Amino acid sequence: MNGMFAFFLPSVGPMELLIVGLVVLLLFGNRLPSVMRSMGRGITEFKKGVKGIEDEIDDAGKLEDTAVRGAVKCVLATSDAAFETARKQLVADLKAAGSDRYFQWYATEWKKAREQSSKL
Repeated sequence: MNGMFAFFLPSVGPMELLIVGLVVLLLFGNRLPSVMRSMGRGITEFKKGVKGIEDEIDDAGKLEDTAVRGAVKCVLATSDAAFETARKQLVADLKAAGSDRYFQWYATEWKKAREQSSKL
């Protein structure tokens, strides 16, 4: 062991761990099953929370990819008709990706960007 624990616990072997286990069993013997059950539930809830966060991150990445692809099409449109077609496709793609909250914002922002770029 390195570091701080080596100073406090210089030699923890199997016999010491067995003694600690017996002391824990004597202290928490009748409550041990409920404690373990609670720990298991806590670990399960933690894993569900982590999975939910991972899913949200994946969904956000897909949404961003969709938005960027559509935005590039809008910016590269050579005519107003092509821009409007690209913008409508962007809105439809964002709706299909499940972005009810953001699709309108993206569409209006890119329309503003197109108007500003046409003024240049």
